[in-house]
Amino acid sequence: MKLLKISFIALFIVSSFAACKKDKKPVVSIEGKWTGKGGLANAVPGQVFSFNIKPNEVLEVTLADGSVYTGKWKLDGTNFTANYIGGLNLTSYYKGTLDNKAGKLNGTWGTNPEANFGTWYMDKVK
Repeated sequence: MKLLKISFIALFIVSSFAACKKDKKPVVSIEGKWTGKGGLANAVPGQVFSFNIKPNEVLEVTLADGSVYTGKWKLDGTNFTANYIGGLNLTSYYKGTLDNKAGKLNGTWGTNPEANFGTWYMDKVK
């Protein structure tokens, strides 16, 4: 009887730990293809564009018209920054936050390092 009681207690403890185990979403790497939209000022983002975030801080930006530009990116914790020189020789700056569990990037952009001209968001392409 004592052995049965000890076995029941052990089974209860093991099943309690199993019940508490949380489902973990995989962490998304920053590197890879991202697609989303950007907008001016407080307007709802509507301009489609994509990032191809490559190793060694290399960024490829593809705009809706098919133009492709190369720039740089950095990630400090969840803080994402990027810039590239595009049409009319203007530099575009991006600041944002990475949610690597949801596979989302979002933030602000502009033609100055403060990136205060509009908003943008992106989802990681699977």
